[in-house]
Amino acid sequence: MDFIKLMNSKEYDFLRSHPRLGNRIIFMGLGGSYAYGTNHENSDIDFRGITLNLPSGVQDGNFRIAKKHSTW
Repeated sequence: MDFIKLMNSKEYDFLRSHPRLGNRIIFMGLGGSYAYGTNHENSDIDFRGITLNLPSGVQDGNFRIAKKHSTW
């Protein structure tokens, strides 16, 4: 399976368009059964990643979350 092509598909446009993701993603990898090599024909694909905080999510230089977002 071509995971890069999948991540660049319309189905995963939110990775590029969401303000908390987009150019804030610094690492993206596989999780779940594909990561462990236990996938089969009906397995879903689990992407895992790390993003940078938004400037509004950092206070006082102590890197505390400013407020909890109900959508995340």
